[in-house]
Amino acid sequence: MGAPRVALRRFPFCRREELDRARVVTRWLNELRDEVTGVILDGRVVVRSSVCPHFAGEFAVDLDRRVFRCKWHAWEFDIESGRCRSLGFKGCLRRYDTVEEDGVIAVVYEDA
Repeated sequence: MGAPRVALRRFPFCRREELDRARVVTRWLNELRDEVTGVILDGRVVVRSSVCPHFAGEFAVDLDRRVFRCKWHAWEFDIESGRCRSLGFKGCLRRYDTVEEDGVIAVVYEDA
């Protein structure tokens, strides 16, 4: 008997041209029950949860320093790795895989 199958689901996030123009796109995705932020780093789309795990604070995005910074308590998280750069917090921000089809970036999520 093999491992249980995991279904992959796709949720539209934004159009590629919108992300190229704005550089940062943040959206609430009901299907994930999460607010996510997409950016382009080194030509790649990176989408992460953008809710601070400390007290669910809102983030400001600093692309030059490649960090999400909590507007409430100034905790910083590396956009690429998701790791906290502040204090000794060991957690990290969830990263969502993406696919791009017909100019639309979709978040891919494993539905167990």
